[in-house]
Amino acid sequence: WEASFVLAEWLSRQQAGLACAEELKVLHSQGRQTRWRRWAGTLGVELGSGLGLPSIIAAHMGTQMVATDGDSSVLRLLSQNVQRNAVRVDPVRLRAEALLWGTPDPCDELQLHRMPDLLLASDVVYAS
Repeated sequence: WEASFVLAEWLSRQQAGLACAEELKVLHSQGRQTRWRRWAGTLGVELGSGLGLPSIIAAHMGTQMVATDGDSSVLRLLSQNVQRNAVRVDPVRLRAEALLWGTPDPCDELQLHRMPDLLLASDVVYAS
């Protein structure tokens, strides 16, 4: 899960919120508006979280994060990481949930009351 380290590092450098990220300024200049300018008050979901490092970083930055995975053994480790790291942030801000690819209504499955502002995914595409 090397890409999760890269994503977590990149997130940790976005202290002012993602609207200030150079990569997103390009989208903004093309007429697409970013939904928010700071971390606090945002909602995020990480797909295929593995050990959940990007979710943990985003939660520390202020986003309410749901780290998800569909593998039961991975989910056990993810849940342990979330529990250990949620102590350092508001426990409501970081949680782990099972989520399988292709779930018809993932927002309902995750008990989200609105669409997430942030969707994270790293190392989720595999070739056979």
